[in-house]
Amino acid sequence: MFSPDDVFLRDMQNNTTVLISATAISPTTSANARSATGIWLNPSGRMVSDNGRFVVFNSVGSNLFARTGVSAPPAGSMQTYVRDTVLNTTEAVTINPAGTLFGDAGVEYEYGPGTAGPQIQHGSPTISAAGETVAFVSIANNLVVSPSAVTSGDVFLRRWTMNVNPTPPTTPTQPTTPTQPAPTTQPGATTPTTPTTVPGTTPTTQGPAQQAGPNGYWMASDNGQVYGFGSAAGTAQAAFAPAGTVSDIEVLPGGGYYLLEANGRVSRNGGAQVAAALSLNAGETAAAISITPSGNGYWIFTNRGRVFEAGDAVKRGDMSATVLNGPILDSVSTPTGAGYYMVASDGGVFAFGDARFAGSMGGKQLNQPVQSLVPTATNGGYWLVAADGGIFAFGDAGFVGSIPGVLAAGQSLNAPITGMVRYGNGYLMVATDGGIFSFSNRPFFGSLGGQAIPRPIVAVAPAP
Repeated sequence: MFSPDDVFLRDMQNNTTVLISATAISPTTSANARSATGIWLNPSGRMVSDNGRFVVFNSVGSNLFARTGVSAPPAGSMQTYVRDTVLNTTEAVTINPAGTLFGDAGVEYEYGPGTAGPQIQHGSPTISAAGETVAFVSIANNLVVSPSAVTSGDVFLRRWTMNVNPTPPTTPTQPTTPTQPAPTTQPGATTPTTPTTVPGTTPTTQGPAQQAGPNGYWMASDNGQVYGFGSAAGTAQAAFAPAGTVSDIEVLPGGGYYLLEANGRVSRNGGAQVAAALSLNAGETAAAISITPSGNGYWIFTNRGRVFEAGDAVKRGDMSATVLNGPILDSVSTPTGAGYYMVASDGGVFAFGDARFAGSMGGKQLNQPVQSLVPTATNGGYWLVAADGGIFAFGDAGFVGSIPGVLAAGQSLNAPITGMVRYGNGYLMVATDGGIFSFSNRPFFGSLGGQAIPRPIVAVAPAP
């Protein structure tokens, strides 16, 4: 049963409506209490984050938020909340610095039609574009350490780590149906230009005319050896005895690359150390690195979903408070650098900042674990690739081919796919034996498939 004051969010593209003022225990159950979005209090304020994921609203309900050690809000007091429509969780905004008490009783300056003066407690909330910061008005005395008393409606700013859930879901709650037909059976799949690790497979199409884009690529092995092809040939280096196992390679905007080690250490072009090892928990490893568009910062993502930022990289949230069904294997920033995606081995996708969630394989049966995520240039979709080379396309990501779609019956890869990057109008995959598979309009420049290499390949990066 819904209340006349419930808050809803309407998705105009998908024609769906979700309840925002839901209880802490059920995303479809109304809190049955007076709520307000604040739109008529502050018409110029942003109530919804740019990606449509976070919604800020006010409510006098006492059952919207639940966390061990947090007392209930004062009876009848209006508090401010943010609803995460992806994880179906609600975060309290008007809460003290220790995260244990709601704002104490007070009044907020609400002057609406027919009102005679101050009436409720909190109001006029405005959420940031990424959804991690809320500005609001309150006279509560316990929201900040100083001043100790607030006698008139002051403006406060609340910033938090997103995805801190009172009851973390063990299964991703995002819709999981792909927007494309099953990739392994889709007719008309484009064959890779030279799948060198599949004996007897010859390219049958070369794709559209060549366009501007990467003209080569690097691949990195777990001992730090980097191999270059095309425009990257001659810029690679031999193994440099890293302090830990190398887990990722990422291209710098001005040329060159960073190598990430599983202990969090970062080096440039396999040489000078950029950052020392991180302080990681037992069993936690640095899984991926993504560089900001300026090249002056980067994010490091761990298999537990933690995020470490450096330079001009801004942390937009992480999954550290959530029990994941599978480890995070890949993470990548959006084209703008104002957000990022994480993907887990079970195909769960987690979007932060201006990253747009378009679907996932979480909760679906997979033949092989998902290894990598590649967003489209428009940030309107992404591809997921599994270890067998199967592709799952979401949003505006067009399906342009997969490994199972070009293999003969009973044929399989010599080695599993371990990474994928955007390449031309499609994507480029790499296998652990150094095989390269190009599903795009960009040229194939060679691979290590069929050669004896000392250590397995862990990642690939397109050369500028």
